[in-house]
Amino acid sequence: MKVPGGVCAGNRARDTLSGSSGVLAAVAEPPHELHAEMAVIDENLCRAELSPAERASQTARRKAIYEELHPEAKAGAVSANARWNADANYAPAFTSNTAESTGRSLRAVQLDAERGEKISERALRLVVNTALNTGRFLDTLKKIKGEDAQVDAVQPALSGIAKLASMRVIRLLSHET
Repeated sequence: MKVPGGVCAGNRARDTLSGSSGVLAAVAEPPHELHAEMAVIDENLCRAELSPAERASQTARRKAIYEELHPEAKAGAVSANARWNADANYAPAFTSNTAESTGRSLRAVQLDAERGEKISERALRLVVNTALNTGRFLDTLKKIKGEDAQVDAVQPALSGIAKLASMRVIRLLSHET
């Protein structure tokens, strides 16, 4: 759906069609499935309630889509191609495009993209909704090579958190009696 501010998705699109959002919108065919998926990701990244693992996953997916749509924007491609074709009109780099679309800083986009690319989707899913879902833990996890090794690193950490939590509960209960 095309709206004055861009493409909207999900609940905002439903609200717009029903008239409850106060935004006038014209229904249009999405220009491309990847553009529509990227618009949904952008909307998700703009929301503050995404966790570090969710932001990393969404940013990595957005980068894959962006590079599929703009292969000339891949790291190193612009400088190599610019030597041969100085008049070419290249798409902006992924990080600057994402930062502009989502309102995040260039460095935040770079960190999220690196985390999302280096950490397996399986390991990211294990971390979501846990105390391990922090940038610091994700930065440690991204240094581990291989999906199985990353998952193997997450599982003991999760059981360690569960043990600490149960010890705290026991300690609190013993003080109450």
